[in-house]
Amino acid sequence: MEEMGWKVVDKLNAKTKTGVDKHGEMYAKEGRLLKPHQGATKTRLEVEAFAQLGTTELSKYIPTFYGITEYSGTAFLEMEDVFCGLEEPFATCDIKMGKKTYSDNASDEKKAKESKKIYPGKCSEIGFRAVGLSCLEHSLHHTEIVERKDLTPTEFNDLVLRKFFSSSNTFDGSISCDINYFISELEEILRIIKSGYGGILRASSILLARRLVPNSSQSVVKLIDFANFTPTEGIDTNLVEGLEALLSCFYQVRDSV
Repeated sequence: MEEMGWKVVDKLNAKTKTGVDKHGEMYAKEGRLLKPHQGATKTRLEVEAFAQLGTTELSKYIPTFYGITEYSGTAFLEMEDVFCGLEEPFATCDIKMGKKTYSDNASDEKKAKESKKIYPGKCSEIGFRAVGLSCLEHSLHHTEIVERKDLTPTEFNDLVLRKFFSSSNTFDGSISCDINYFISELEEILRIIKSGYGGILRASSILLARRLVPNSSQSVVKLIDFANFTPTEGIDTNLVEGLEALLSCFYQVRDSV
């Protein structure tokens, strides 16, 4: 792959070369990302999700999808690399959305396994969980979060949001406008989800990125990971509740400045 110009990237930080997704390595080149094929069913659902979401107001909040492609005998989903163009240094944060992270037709074993990841008093109980934060020396890796058995909302605010919005060791009001931008984008996603988008998403993530300088216009807010998409009418209450809980934390951090 590298001989063709594709570089291995980390899911959280496209400028590194060490990350391996649980389904295999991801690659980036010239503004495009290759995500490993996750099996016939999940890949079909993800392709359906891109097609459906692309017809709604959510289209501006999802990566551009280019289709399924094959390199070196391996199938990948080819999509936009949403980090392309961000100038260093920049921070990234992946937040898995929804208290329920499995599809309604999942096996009893899968439901039981995922339900065990909901811990009393932690973010998972109110509708979201941090997957990881890449932020210079303030990074918080997924393994650390797992060892903690998730984060409490207060820990999420202190160890994730305050670090994500800081360009130094302190957090102050000089970069609060960055917070307001992200809040407005999340509020818009919530508004669209509440109006219905023709499906239900489980275990999808909100992906955030920002250049680590005050008042930078280089910011990213995207909804990603659609392998657990179910086409249906109605409102995705699981995702709504997760977004509302996440926004509550953003408001707390903003108002503490």
